[in-house]
Amino acid sequence: MPEIDDDDGNNNDGGVNLHRAMLEQGMGRILAAVQVKSVKQAGKTGLQRKGHKSLVCLVLKEEKIWLHKVKVEKDASYSIRSSHTLNQLLSVDGINSRPDNKQFALEFERVTRWQADDVNTRSRFLHALWTYSNRFIEPELRPAFKNLTFSSLDEEDEGEGDQPITFIPESDSSSDEEEKTEVEEYHLDLDPEQQADINEVLTDQDWTSFDADTLSSDLSKELEQLDQANIVAILHSNREVNAVLEEIEVALERLEEVAIVVDASLDSVTPVRSSVRRVIESLDNIDTRSNNERALRDEVSKLTEYLNFPREYHAALATGVLSKPTVIESCNKGIAALRIKEKNLPQGLEDMDEVRQKRSFFSTLKKSFAERFENFFSTRVLELTQGNVPSQSRRNDLEQYSFMAQWLKEVKTPSTLQPLFDRVCETYGGYLNELIKSKVSRACKKFKENLGPNRPKTATGNEELLARETFARSLEAMLSEELSFLVKETIFAKKLFTPPSNENDKAVQTMLRAVVSGIKDILCVLVDNAGAVDMFYYVPMMLRFQKHEKNIPAEASNIRNIVNKCIQKTSTGFDSLVSAWVSYVSDCKTPRKKLFGILSFVDDFAGFVENIECHMKEVEDRGRVNMGLVNVATAVEEKILAIAQESKYEEVVLFENFHRLHHHLRNLKVECLISFRTTAKAKYTENLQSHVQTMLGRPLPALYDFFAGVERLIQSGTPAQEVGYQMAFSKQELKKVIESCPARDVKKALENVYKGGVEKLISGEDTTGSNNLRLMVWGHIQKEFMEQYQKFVNLIQQCYPGSDIQLSFNSEQIQSYFTNIAPN
Repeated sequence: MPEIDDDDGNNNDGGVNLHRAMLEQGMGRILAAVQVKSVKQAGKTGLQRKGHKSLVCLVLKEEKIWLHKVKVEKDASYSIRSSHTLNQLLSVDGINSRPDNKQFALEFERVTRWQADDVNTRSRFLHALWTYSNRFIEPELRPAFKNLTFSSLDEEDEGEGDQPITFIPESDSSSDEEEKTEVEEYHLDLDPEQQADINEVLTDQDWTSFDADTLSSDLSKELEQLDQANIVAILHSNREVNAVLEEIEVALERLEEVAIVVDASLDSVTPVRSSVRRVIESLDNIDTRSNNERALRDEVSKLTEYLNFPREYHAALATGVLSKPTVIESCNKGIAALRIKEKNLPQGLEDMDEVRQKRSFFSTLKKSFAERFENFFSTRVLELTQGNVPSQSRRNDLEQYSFMAQWLKEVKTPSTLQPLFDRVCETYGGYLNELIKSKVSRACKKFKENLGPNRPKTATGNEELLARETFARSLEAMLSEELSFLVKETIFAKKLFTPPSNENDKAVQTMLRAVVSGIKDILCVLVDNAGAVDMFYYVPMMLRFQKHEKNIPAEASNIRNIVNKCIQKTSTGFDSLVSAWVSYVSDCKTPRKKLFGILSFVDDFAGFVENIECHMKEVEDRGRVNMGLVNVATAVEEKILAIAQESKYEEVVLFENFHRLHHHLRNLKVECLISFRTTAKAKYTENLQSHVQTMLGRPLPALYDFFAGVERLIQSGTPAQEVGYQMAFSKQELKKVIESCPARDVKKALENVYKGGVEKLISGEDTTGSNNLRLMVWGHIQKEFMEQYQKFVNLIQQCYPGSDIQLSFNSEQIQSYFTNIAPN
C-alpha cells in the first residue's frame, strides 16, 4: 500500500487510516493511491490554476478494479466523488519527461489533469496503472500510456528501497519479456477461496495498533520461502521435461523417415494413378454413349408406336358394323389407342411433318366415328325402347356401348353446336322417359280399376276391412314392381354415361331428371284417386311408401325424392282422415231416447282402430299413426263425458260406455292407447260402484235403522255385550224388527231393485257386452247386499251372544233370490 505524505512531506499513518476507512465503508481494497490537486486552465490566458486536494485511488472491489476520486472531509472521513472502472480508462499522459514533473492526466469521457504532492508517489501510482492494465485488460482495449519513461521511474523506485510495485526497464526487450512473464506468473488471478482467505487475514488484523512495516516484513519472508519451494519444484520438473523433449526428438526423427518413404511411394504411384484416371474417363464415355443409344432407341420406339395405328382398329372405327360384338371390342380398343395418341410428344418430335399428318388423321377419325356412333346409338335406343324387348335384355344390349358413350364426353365440337355427349344423353333420357311413363301409367290405371266404389269416410264394417286389406296387398305388389323398375333404370342410366372420374356430370344429371319426369305426377294422381275412394287407403299407401323409401339406394336419389313427395301427400291424407274422425265424434248428437245406452261412436272407434292396425304389422315408425289414434281416442273420451252430463242418469251413461270402450281397447292391445284403457276402467268402476250403492239403497228400512243404531252405540263407546241391555235395542225389540222383515219382503225388495235400477236403466241392446253388463251390475248389487247381510249377522253374534236370534232369511235364500230374479 503506498504511503501518503502530508503537506510538509512528512510520513504519517494516513495510508493505514485510508485503507481501514475504505474497508469499513465497503469501498474495496486499495491497490495504489496518490494525493493530488486538480489542474485547470484559467480562461483565455492559458494560465493554470490548482483546485482543492483529493485522493485518486486504484481499488479492487467485487473482482473488478476501480479508479475512485476520494475527498477528505473536515471530520477526517472519506467520500467517493466519482468512480470509473479500469476498462473505461482510455489513456494515461505523463505530460513531459522532466525528472521533477509531478503532473499527469487521465482520460475517461474527458481528460482530467492532476498534480501529485511528490514525484515518487506519482511514479508508483502510474506504474500500478500500467501493471494492472496489462494484467486484466485485453491488448486491443488497453489504455495508451504517453510521455512516460519507465527507466527513470525505475531508478527512483530503487532509491526508495523495498516498494510493493517494481517498474520494468524499457531498454532491454529480452529482460522485459522475462520480467513480464515473471509478473504474469507471480500475479495469478485469485479464485474466490483465496480471495476470501486474504480478506479474512486483513479483516482479523487490528489496524489501529498493528505496525505496517512488521506486516510487510513477515509477508516478504513468507514470500521468500514460497519462491524457494517453487524453485526446487521447477528444478525437479526440468528433468522430466528434458526426458519428454528427448522422446519428442526421437519421434520427429521417425516422422522424417516415414516422410521419405511416403515421398518415394508417391513417385511410383503417380504413373499408375494417371493410367487409372484415363481408364475411368474412358469407361465414363462408354456409359454415356450407351445411355444415349438406349435413350435414342426408346424415343424411336415411342415415335414408331405413335405413328403406328392397327388397321383392325381403323377399319372398325371407320366402317365397322357397330352391332357386332367383335367390332364393338375393336372400337373400344381403338378409342383407348386414340386416347394415347392425344398425349403430347417432345417439342422436337411435334414439329415433324409425319407427326403432324398423323395427328390430323387421328383427329379426323375421332370426329367421324363420334358422329357415326351418335347416330347409331340413338337409333339403337329407339329400337329397344319401342319394341317389346325385356328390360334386362335391353340393358344388357346397351351396356356394350358404355365405354363409347362415356368417350363422347372427350370429343370437342364447335361452340355453336350442342356437344355430342349431351345430345346422346338427351336422346336416351327422352326415349327412356316415354318407356317408363307408359309402363307406370298402365300399372296405375289397372290398379285404379280395382279400387271399387267410393266408401263413406267413417265406414268400418267387415266388408270394408276386407277391401282395405286387399287394397294394401295390391298396392304393395304394384309398388314393389314399379319402384324396382325405376331404380334399376336410373342406376343403369347413370352407369351407362357416367365415367368414374366425373360422377356429377351436368349432362348426366339432366338426363336422369328427364328419365323420371312425370312419374311423380302419375303417382300423386294415384294417391288422390285412392283417397277419394276411401280415406282409409291413405294408411297403407303412407306405410308402403315409407317402407320402399328406406330400400332405395343412394345412386337412385331422384327416385327417392319422388317417393318422399308421395309420403308427404299420403301423410297429409292420413291427417285429413284423423280430422274427419275427430269431427265425426265431436258432431255426434245426444240421443233423444230416455236411455242413451251404448253411444254409436264408441263401437265405431273400435272399427277405426282395427282398420288402421291391420296395416301396422312389422311397422317400426308409428309416430304419425300413434298421434292420429291418440287424437281420435281423446275426442271419444271427451264426447262421452259431455253427453253423460246431459243425461238424468249420468252414472249409467258413463259406466256403460266406458265399460264398452275398455272392452274394445283391451281386445285391440294398442300400446299408444294403454293410458286410455286404464282411464276407461277407472271411470266405469267408479261410476258403477256409485250406481250400485244408489240403486240398492235400503231395501229393508226397519232392519237397517235398528242395526244403524247398534253401530252408533258401539262407536260411542258402549261395549257390544251391553247393547242388549238398552231398552231400544233389547232382544225383544230385535225380534220385533226381524218379524217385520220376513223373507218374502226381502225377495220383493230385490225384485224392485232389479226392475228399477238394472232392467229399466241399463240398455238391453243385443250387442257385445250389453247383457253381460246387466249381469255384472246385478252381481255387484248381490255382493253389496251380501256384505250388508253378513254385517247384520256379525252384530247379532257380538251384541246378543247365546240368544239364538237369527234373521228371517239366510245366505242360501238370498243367493236363490238373485238367481231367480235375473237368470243367466
